[in-house]
Amino acid sequence: MLNHDQHSRYFNIVAIEYHVDQMQKLGLNSPSFFKCIQKQNSAIKRITKDLDPEFLFLELVELSR
Repeated sequence: MLNHDQHSRYFNIVAIEYHVDQMQKLGLNSPSFFKCIQKQNSAIKRITKDLDPEFLFLELVELSR
């Protein structure tokens, strides 16, 4: 079971990934749009510490103890 902080972290990751996916599906090619997607991808890397999903899950569980 995840504690409040790790649960929030998990859902932040899900929300950002969903947001990026939706922006990419729009297929717009403006520089500002590209910059926004890059910023969101950087946030995902920062929040996940660029870990693979299985290692991220283990970290979330470990930090919840």
